[in-house]
Formats: sequence, structure tokens, C-alpha cells
Amino acid sequence: MTDQQIISEFINLLKVLKWKYYIISFLKQEHLSLKIQTFYQSRSLADRRKYTLSPDFDAPLDDF
Repeated sequence: MTDQQIISEFINLLKVLKWKYYIISFLKQEHLSLKIQTFYQSRSLADRRKYTLSPDFDAPLDDF
């Protein structure tokens, strides 16, 4: 195998690895985005069940 063939094979390998890196990065980003989205959706559902406002919420405070 000549030096030129080795260099050519190496360049082709780098191109393949670059595309694999892009695909993996995209999938990781999509997975992270989905995890964040489901986290906030679950938090908002939990918050709605957890907190309630008292009927006198708008009443003036005694301390002021």
C-alpha cells in the first residue's frame, strides 16, 4: 500500500467518523431535550397538585 492510498483511506475514515459524531451528538441533544421537557412537564403537574392559594390571598397583610 502506498503512502497516497494510506492517506486516502485515513481521510475516508475521518469523514465516516465525523458523520458518526454528528449523528451521536444530534441524538444526545434530542434525548437531553426530551428529558428536560418531560422533567418540566412532570414538575408543573406536581406543582399544580401541591400548591393551593388560600381564599384570602389578596387580603392586605397585617405587617405593613
